Amino acid sequence: MKTPFAQIIAVALLASATALAQFDDSSMRASTARRISQSHHVTIDPNQYSLTALLDIEGRLGTASRIKSSHNLEFDSRQYSLSTLLDIEARLGTAKRLKTYGVDMDYRGYSLSQLLDAEARVSTAARIKRATGTQPDWQRESLSSLLSQESSVAQGSTGRTPAPIAAPTAPAFPPSVAVPPSTAFVPRYAPPVITAPAPAVAPRYNSPASRYDPNSLSNPYGAGSPYKVDGLMNPYSQYGSPYSNKSWTNPYATEAPKLYDSNGRYLGRFSTNPYDPDSTSNPYGRYGSKYSPDSINNPYGAGNPYSTSPVYVVPNR
Repeated sequence: MKTPFAQIIAVALLASATALAQFDDSSMRASTARRISQSHHVTIDPNQYSLTALLDIEGRLGTASRIKSSHNLEFDSRQYSLSTLLDIEARLGTAKRLKTYGVDMDYRGYSLSQLLDAEARVSTAARIKRATGTQPDWQRESLSSLLSQESSVAQGSTGRTPAPIAAPTAPAFPPSVAVPPSTAFVPRYAPPVITAPAPAVAPRYNSPASRYDPNSLSNPYGAGSPYKVDGLMNPYSQYGSPYSNKSWTNPYATEAPKLYDSNGRYLGRFSTNPYDPDSTSNPYGRYGSKYSPDSINNPYGAGNPYSTSPVYVVPNR
C-alpha cells in the first residue's frame, strides 16, 4: 500500500518544525549565555542549563547590577530569587522618586504596594495643587478620593471628599528567601509570594469604553495601572517586568500570559517573544500571523477591532 504524498509532506513538515524548535531553543540558550558573559563577565555553559534557568540567572545578575549602579547597594544575586530582587529594586526606585516630592520613606519599612500607593497619592495631590493652587492632604486622603478630585477639577468642579486611611505598618526586611551563598549559580524556582491576578481584558484600541472598564488593560486606573502590584503594566511586577519569565514584555519568556476569548477558546500567549510558536509576536505562528483566524493580529479574525467580545489575559501562576 502506497503512502499518500500529502501524508509524506505532513510528516516532513512536522519533523522540520520539531528540529527548528530544538534549534531555536539551543540558539536562544547560547545567546543568553553570551549576553551573561559580555554584560557580567560570568562564563556559563549553555548546555548545562535550560533556557528558563539561564534567563533566571541573567535576570538576577542584571537586577543586582542595576541596584548597585543606581543605589550603590550590594545584593548577592545567588542569595535572592529574581522576584525578590525586582521587589527590592522597585521599592528602592519608588522611595527615591518619593524624595523628589520631599517625602522620605525608608524602602525597608514598607511593602512595594504601600510605597506605590504613597507615590500615586502624592503625585496626584501635586497635580491638583498645580491646577488649583490648593494642596490636598495626601497622607489622609485615599487615592480614589484624590483621583476623584482631580477628575472634578478637570471638569470644572472642585468637590472634595476626604477619606482618612490607616498608617502602613513596616514589614520585616530583608525578605526571608535568602539561601546559603555558593560558588555556583543555582537556579531558584520557588514561586514568589504573590497570587496571579484575575484575568484582565486585553485592550480594544478603538473602544473608548475599554478605558473605563476596571478590568481592561487600557484603563490606567484599573487593570492597566502601572502601580498595580501584580499588574501586567507594572514594569516591576513578575507579569510586567522585562526580566521575568512570566512577563509579556520579556522577549525571551517561555511562560508569558495566555489569551482566551469569552468562549474559552485559546488564542496563544500574550508575548513579545518572536520564537515561541504560541506567541502573538511570532509572525509565522498560528497566534501571531496576521492571516490566521486565531490571531489577535488579524483584524478580520480574533483581532477584529469592532468585536464586543472581550479577550482575556491570564498570567501563569
